Amino acid sequence: MSNKNILVVDDEALLATFIKDFLECHGYSVVACNDGEQALKQLESNLDGFDLLITDQSMPGMTGVELIKKVTELKQDMPVVLCSGYDDVVDEGGMNKNNISFYLQKPVDNSQLLKHVEQLLA
Repeated sequence: MSNKNILVVDDEALLATFIKDFLECHGYSVVACNDGEQALKQLESNLDGFDLLITDQSMPGMTGVELIKKVTELKQDMPVVLCSGYDDVVDEGGMNKNNISFYLQKPVDNSQLLKHVEQLLA
């Protein structure tokens, strides 16, 4: 079993729960949030409690990139996976500028997600 903790953020509650359940089946501890503000509260209350952030880009109130910027201010070394249904969200320069470790196109392929999670948390 892994001792790695993942914060998942997606405004689609079913998708957030699906990703949470999928990663928990592979031994990770996962907290799922449905918006950026909720995710920031989770992170602020336990700054060292998360090893990875997986976030959707298109969410009401705060986009994934906006969330990533705020998370990076709190924890610079947090690896991030950004997911989006739109393929023009970030280019390679935008990934570097916004501290995005991996970008995954929705619908996310489970094997790709797991591969990137394993790489980032190895």
